[in-house]
Amino acid sequence: MSTEQNKALIRKHFESINNKDLKSALTQISPCLVDHGLRRSLPLGPQGMRIFFDLQFSAFPDLHATIDDMIAEGDKVVARVTICGTNHGSFMGMPPTGKQATWSLIDISRIANGKMVEHWVEIDTISLMRQLGIVPPLI
Repeated sequence: MSTEQNKALIRKHFESINNKDLKSALTQISPCLVDHGLRRSLPLGPQGMRIFFDLQFSAFPDLHATIDDMIAEGDKVVARVTICGTNHGSFMGMPPTGKQATWSLIDISRIANGKMVEHWVEIDTISLMRQLGIVPPLI
């Protein structure tokens, strides 16, 4: 696939997530997906990603991702993404705060045969936790 086709796949993936259409989002993922960003307690492949997004949508029902930048080279696509949502459900074992938060992430996907086969993500979790009041702000 071309780099433009790979970028289109990632755009479609985030669009599916924004539409809460996990069935569509999971069609863009290889059954053999290696996800370096998922918690070790989650199963590998699409099943782990489904559980992860079910937890995210439960914690942030209005979760929305905006792709701010995207770069592709060879079989990899890197996206800088801004996420926003309101915490209306349990998150990381903490009760809902009702607070809205905006955080960023860097998402890297390796694509083969039109599917995501490997995935890395770096999330600004500390900023998210501060906005929710789970971690105190910097002094």
